[in-house]
Parts: sequence; structure tokens; C-alpha cells
Amino acid sequence: MTFGTYEIYTPESKAAWEACKLWAEAPKGFLILTGKFGTGKTHHAVSIIRAAGGRYMTLADMVAEVQAGYGPKAQSTDTEIVKALGAEPLLALDEVGRQRPSEDARYQIQRVMDERYILERPTVLVSNLPPQSFAEVLGPQIADRLAECCQIVRYEWESWRRS
Repeated sequence: MTFGTYEIYTPESKAAWEACKLWAEAPKGFLILTGKFGTGKTHHAVSIIRAAGGRYMTLADMVAEVQAGYGPKAQSTDTEIVKALGAEPLLALDEVGRQRPSEDARYQIQRVMDERYILERPTVLVSNLPPQSFAEVLGPQIADRLAECCQIVRYEWESWRRS
């Protein structure tokens, strides 16, 4: 998955491709890729990481990584893991809202997102949810911060897989 391998098949998909490519040239703040399945959101998130450097993971994998820091046998503490994820030069989190997070998971998500916000690290969030639903997954504090410094790219056309 790169910008060069994305198949543009609607005027809207071209606009999304252009917006993501431009953002990858100078990543700043939060970029939200939101919309229908099969429209290229993940492809663009991975393309951004490959173009600008950084790390791609699902939100569930990020939570699991932080929670792996619990307990006396963990190689790193959850705080060390949160700090490391917060310091990533660029982080793309996919499948935001795919599952309803537990209270602990939401707390860990907020810790990482707070760290990234404070350090001003660019972050890509990929979701099928509309942006106004992010508060349910990320918490109202993070949703409020996203409103301050995010760009939204909407993917509202039909799935490429069905075309």
C-alpha cells in the first residue's frame, strides 16, 4: 500500500488521495480518515506511514501493547509503553470504534492520546464512525482536543471492492 498503488476511481477518492498525500508531506496535528468500508482509508493511512515514516497499528493492538505492561513480569511498565507510543514521530491508529472499549481500555487510549497531544506528535485516526461519535470511543476530553487540531477526510463513496 502506497500512494502510487491506490486506484483512484471517483472524483471523491482522488480528493481524499490528494489530501492524504499533502498531509504526509508535512504531518501536523490529527488527521481523521472516516467513512465507508472498502474506500481506501487503511490504504491511505499505511501510505502516509510509508511516505513519512512512523508506525501503523490498530487501536485494539495499541491498548493490548499498553496492557502488556501490567504486572511484575512485564518487560516494560505500562507508563513506559505509553511514553514510547506518545513519542512515536507519527502514529496511525486504525479501526477506531470497531469495538466498544472497556473503561480501562478507554483510559489507556486517553493516556496515549494525551501524550501525543502534549508532545505535538502527528496522529492519523481511521474509522468507519462519524467524527462526532469519537467521544464514545476516545472520551470527551480527547474528542475536544481533536476538534482543536484535526483535519477530516471523508470517504463516503461506494466500496472499491464492489466496483
